Amino acid sequence: MILKKTLSIALIVIILLIIIPTMVWKYTSVGKAISEGEGYGFVIGESKISTIQRVIDDAKINNYKAIQVGNGVGDFKIVSIDSLQLDSIEKYDRWVILIDDADSFLNIIRLNFKDNNLIRIYRHKKLFEFP
Repeated sequence: MILKKTLSIALIVIILLIIIPTMVWKYTSVGKAISEGEGYGFVIGESKISTIQRVIDDAKINNYKAIQVGNGVGDFKIVSIDSLQLDSIEKYDRWVILIDDADSFLNIIRLNFKDNNLIRIYRHKKLFEFP
């Protein structure tokens, strides 16, 4: 009888230790993709020149810290917003704007380009990271 109650309590505790963090993580995260129209200050179909100008103009308001650019594994670099120039990132079709912290991917906007035009905006934000 005591063993059965102990096992039941242990099972409930284990379930709660799994369910509660999972629910908190799920409901405190944002992940939204936009493929037409506009979002987060960017417009689908805009050129890289217009997009970079938006990034520079809105950097202080939106707390943009850096942009990671790259086209594949091993081909990436991080450029500070303060030293951002179009010629340093225009050859890349994937830009990840790091918000709040230049070393963290918990709060980002990812921009994808094709033929020098913005085709996808993806917003990702987590309030915390599991260890």
